[in-house]
Amino acid sequence: MDAPHLNQAKVQPEVRDGQLHSIGVVQVAGVALRSTSSRWLPYIDSYDGDVFRTFTVENIDTVYGGFDLKLRSQSDMDLPFRERRDASGDICLRQPGWDAEPASAQLTVHLRSASMNVGGVDFEGFRYAFSYQSQTVPIHRFIDRQTWELGGKIDGNKFVLRNWLTPPVFELSTDTRYSSVGLDSFATLLPGNLWGRWSLLPGFEIQTGSQGIMVGLFEQPSLIRSAICTEPGESQLRIVDLHYFEQSNSVTTPWKTILYSPVTPDDVGLTNLWTAFHDRDAQACRAAYGIERDTPATCHLSANLWQGINFKNGYEDYVDAAAELGVPLVAIDPVWQNHEALRAATERAIPEAQRQNGTLSKYAHKNMCCTLDFEVANEFGGETELKALCDRAATKGVDIISWISTHYSPESVLGSPRQNAGGIVGGEDSVFAARESGRHPDTGYASACWTLRLTEGVRADLRKRWLGVCERTGLKGYLWDSYCNLGWWQVDYTDGSMRTQEHLMARLYADLVNAGLSICVEAIVAFSNNSCCGLHGGNVYAGDLLGYSYNTRIGFTHVEDDAKDYEDRILSGKVEPDLLFRMLAHKRAPGLVVDPKKRDNWLPERVAVFRALMQTYHRLAPDMQVRNVLREDAGVLWTGDEPGALWWCFTPPKPQVPAPLTNLLTKNEDASAQPLSIYQVNGSQLDQLIALGGIESKTQLNS
Repeated sequence: MDAPHLNQAKVQPEVRDGQLHSIGVVQVAGVALRSTSSRWLPYIDSYDGDVFRTFTVENIDTVYGGFDLKLRSQSDMDLPFRERRDASGDICLRQPGWDAEPASAQLTVHLRSASMNVGGVDFEGFRYAFSYQSQTVPIHRFIDRQTWELGGKIDGNKFVLRNWLTPPVFELSTDTRYSSVGLDSFATLLPGNLWGRWSLLPGFEIQTGSQGIMVGLFEQPSLIRSAICTEPGESQLRIVDLHYFEQSNSVTTPWKTILYSPVTPDDVGLTNLWTAFHDRDAQACRAAYGIERDTPATCHLSANLWQGINFKNGYEDYVDAAAELGVPLVAIDPVWQNHEALRAATERAIPEAQRQNGTLSKYAHKNMCCTLDFEVANEFGGETELKALCDRAATKGVDIISWISTHYSPESVLGSPRQNAGGIVGGEDSVFAARESGRHPDTGYASACWTLRLTEGVRADLRKRWLGVCERTGLKGYLWDSYCNLGWWQVDYTDGSMRTQEHLMARLYADLVNAGLSICVEAIVAFSNNSCCGLHGGNVYAGDLLGYSYNTRIGFTHVEDDAKDYEDRILSGKVEPDLLFRMLAHKRAPGLVVDPKKRDNWLPERVAVFRALMQTYHRLAPDMQVRNVLREDAGVLWTGDEPGALWWCFTPPKPQVPAPLTNLLTKNEDASAQPLSIYQVNGSQLDQLIALGGIESKTQLNS
């Protein structure tokens, strides 16, 4: 079937016997963007089991800027099960029989031409979306099954996607396995195998090869859970974007844009181009969610006691260590009424002899992450002692942050019918998010943490409690636990609306950062400067990939086999501070872990270097706004509101950058650039460095 061209783009649907076999051949400027050996075809299902997976072509309508592919579909009655579950969580058969009259639906594939300039590179391509309509079958999700292979093949291409468990740049071939989910690693133990866009995966992906660059991106955030993978022997890169939305008989998915440029960047140019797309993605999210301010990526010192939490004297050593090292934040344990507070209360109220060998000895207390209520626990010292801790720390130049989540312990009285909550899970007033039965908790930690259903009342209560404690005690922010999997991607099955709540999570985040709080999210959130996921899949940002951990708080854990005391080994002179300097140069402000009991082993000269680096970075960070990595390992160049640029020098280039050079770390005038130093550069100095990387539209990509 012939379709109109989309300027330089061509999308040619493949039709067999009147049926759409695949949305088809895709070319831009004559270059194939996908192989035709696999289908590009949507899959649609309903809560009650209607499945639309075959499509009859009715027409192609030419419209301004492109065309609409009009399709009709009948549900497949031979599929026996539905998404709905019963009260036991078991699968349910569909109501109608397999020979019943199938339901019908209309589907339109909208295709429009597109072009844009990002990072100084001109792109051409197209954008597309799907519209679904049915009088009888409402839906709340839509699966876009695509394959994209630059040049019509994956061999020799690189795939670029910042991720939690998989390296952000991956060499594709028909002999390799790639998974954005990491199901062949530690991730098999974790909840979810379709990561949420903008909360663990970004809103875009890049593929490069000998024929140029291809980018797929979403313009506006929504709830999209994606998996991207290929298996050995497979010649396709499969991308599954699962769109969620409120249950409706009429739906249009968000637009996805496919872009192409013939430019072939080197590794440094690719990092800089990725940075430009990342920043564009972040700005779109902040505009959509009303995020007006956010603290730059900021180091914190972790002070997790887990047991024996005591605001009065439990954190003094950590505060003193942070003050000595110039670290601005100390992150303490959750301050709330939780299972650790319950354990402490039980031990104080009941003598040990009565707790042994009886019923109480059989109860397994959970940890401090299992919240009973967001009130400061008196067992830890209450708000009075928390305020005293914050005040003491402030006199030493240190602020205190704690911990929040959008989940409660299932044993919280807030989920009890006695509190008029309508039952543990289910019912109009339930505080907990439910899965497909409408009665089962939506969580990956069934015995410990149940995700909250973010109704207006729940959101208002969380806002009031979290902000109120900060106002009364001087607490300066929080680490937000399990942001993606226990909050962002939940769907409201409780009332049958299937409402999503990712936008509500983002607006809660906006409320906190707009109030001036420092919020560190346990995820990789596109619109946050302070994501802090642990690298449970290993150090996926090793070596030259370090730059892809840009603008986060990801710590040293897993940077090497023996990383538990990495910071202490820097301070005791056992390893050099090079990696810390390089992290900060990319605005990766790692969450730090030190043992205050080892302070006697710290070398004064190393403490001085560490402190100077911390203080200098945090002073400069607000003006480190546009990043460009430099070639020849010359470092990172940052521009901002001030004239000139900041140069974080790794290895001084040849020829030398002309003096004078004021070293912002040592405050000395250097006759020539020194390794691991920071300089303000202007004029001819800046011109020389631009040739090694570029700033904004001057970015130079090797072709």
